[in-house]
Amino acid sequence: MSGAPDGRLRLLAAVGALGGKFRLFWGPYGVLSLSDGFRRIAVLLWVYEVSDRSGWAVAAIMLAEVIPRLVAAPFAGVFVYRAGPGRAIKLAAFALSGVSLTQASVALARQGVAVMIALVALAALAELVSATASESLLPRIVVQEKLQTANAVLMSTYQAALIVGPPLGAFMYERLGRASVFLADAAILFAAALLLLRLPSRFAAAESEEAPHFWTQMVEGFRYLIGHPVLLLLASTSFLIAFSAGINSTAMVFFMESLGRKAADVAWLGATNGLFQLLAGGFVVAFARRIPSSSWLLGAGLAVMALGAAAQAAATGFLWLIVAVLVVSVGNNPVNIAYSTLLQTLTETSHLGRVKALTGALDSVVFLLGAGVAGALLAVYPARALLVLSATAVASALALYLLVLRRRLGDA
Repeated sequence: MSGAPDGRLRLLAAVGALGGKFRLFWGPYGVLSLSDGFRRIAVLLWVYEVSDRSGWAVAAIMLAEVIPRLVAAPFAGVFVYRAGPGRAIKLAAFALSGVSLTQASVALARQGVAVMIALVALAALAELVSATASESLLPRIVVQEKLQTANAVLMSTYQAALIVGPPLGAFMYERLGRASVFLADAAILFAAALLLLRLPSRFAAAESEEAPHFWTQMVEGFRYLIGHPVLLLLASTSFLIAFSAGINSTAMVFFMESLGRKAADVAWLGATNGLFQLLAGGFVVAFARRIPSSSWLLGAGLAVMALGAAAQAAATGFLWLIVAVLVVSVGNNPVNIAYSTLLQTLTETSHLGRVKALTGALDSVVFLLGAGVAGALLAVYPARALLVLSATAVASALALYLLVLRRRLGDA
């Protein structure tokens, strides 16, 4: 029983050690993370219900999240670079609040699936700017030696929010009405936007440099990424994980029903995932100095994820599935922490926003592919077969690391 308070104390101690600038960013980041769980579970349940349990409609949610990211990612990276990550994340938070208010009115009407999905696409654009800005802001406010700890704190904060968000959102959806979730989400996002106003201009803006043409900066980002083979290999592991996540996002709600559970019970999987990712992130925070390297952390996380993904595909009951999700969760957060730290370390600060946006766009491509494949194949194959495909993608990421990436990261 003493482990949880001790973990919270370690997290708070790490936040304090990362400095005042990080603390100004950390609070609003946590609020934005809480919103993420609210909105996604509400949209999923509403579309699933109103579309009469259509697999294509559920897959369309994922398409609406991915396609805008794919199209706008190169522009988002340059926008964040020119506007400054602090200013960009403020604008994104206010925009997301407005989208949630609009979604509340659509949810009350019990119709308009196409409109809801269009609003998901608008939210995806704002989230793209927010994520790119967050990634670009962190190396400006935290010294390089503390980047892994800072990333672990942010990942732990995000997972803590996911523990609360999906179950609470599902409860409000069923007990207080579908619009209540979106209204609460809008209020949370507006609060985050107000908190972000505290970011001082001296580090909210981009570094003062002579700004070339917008298109020139975008092309420079492409050339930098293509000319950096280690970054491309690193990103490839993320692509394979994204493909797996895309499959799961569409297939899991159907797999839940095949196990005799309600669709809304998928929220408990999200809470379970968040809890154990939080614990794994806390471990990284507590033992950051004892971890051999971010490359080692990436490999260990991928190995654990591969084991858990295989167990998910083999699950024959809800309890088994929960345990398998726990195993995946234990590996997932270290993978995310290591990936972000390596990306930030290997990339020049002036190119980081653009590289983050471009690799995020490629992540979106394979996520889109995974969600689309799952939506199409659900009409022919059972959900379990798709989870087997998802597990194969994670195993491929581990093989890529062991056979190629580990050595290249050591050389770098």
